[in-house]
Amino acid sequence: MLRSVYYELKASIISGLRYKTNTVLSMLNLVISFLSYAMLGYSIIYQRGIDFYGVDSPLAFILSGILAMYIIGPIRGALEWSPESYYIVFSIPMPTWCWIVRNIISSYLHIVPNVLIVVFLMFAFRITFNVNYFSLIFIIVMSLFMNLGLGLLHQGTVLIVKRGAPVRWLVEVLEMLFAGRIFPVNILPIWVQPFAWILPSTVTNYLLRKALFDSTSLSIDYWAFILLTILTIIYVIAGILIFKKAIEKVSKEGLVL
Repeated sequence: MLRSVYYELKASIISGLRYKTNTVLSMLNLVISFLSYAMLGYSIIYQRGIDFYGVDSPLAFILSGILAMYIIGPIRGALEWSPESYYIVFSIPMPTWCWIVRNIISSYLHIVPNVLIVVFLMFAFRITFNVNYFSLIFIIVMSLFMNLGLGLLHQGTVLIVKRGAPVRWLVEVLEMLFAGRIFPVNILPIWVQPFAWILPSTVTNYLLRKALFDSTSLSIDYWAFILLTILTIIYVIAGILIFKKAIEKVSKEGLVL
């Protein structure tokens, strides 16, 4: 597994060195994209509701939402395989869990430049932090497990229905609109807000900002930490059960497509 990750990383580096123009243009595109978000943040004089997250800067709110996406997103992407990919997974001499771990490591290696750009912009625009490191580590670990469970749920559904990724598409659309990535949850209609809080990344977006900028602790925002823990347990159990059922179905039928 580690050898596979090493060769993939080596191939990526060699490709970047040989095709320097493409690499430079890709990096410039990233910088321009993040700068556009930075300018968006600075252009908003007042954004109602961001103080709920312990933030007084719209720029800090927006960039931290993007940072949260990069922290938890790759673990989902690492499991987003097409049904055809499982022919490869099942045909190589490597346990399925090794293939999953290998893809997760590879996915995180590829988003390092994105994370570095977000962090650079935070310091470049002099965003102030008030970090509770224990809470931050707890939030990240729980969010990673929750999204691992969600990734397994996605892929189990793909194998069972044998078409696309309906669960992933639905969750991503709802998160884009209602999870507090760019806009605060508390500006949504009152009747929508309870439904928004059961989305996987809503509580992560809230707690991550509170831990970064407001030094929140488990005793202060205990309701959010309890919700994060409950959602993690639910998504992990559901993901494992659905994925296991899907693997059994594939093994029994002898095909993926």
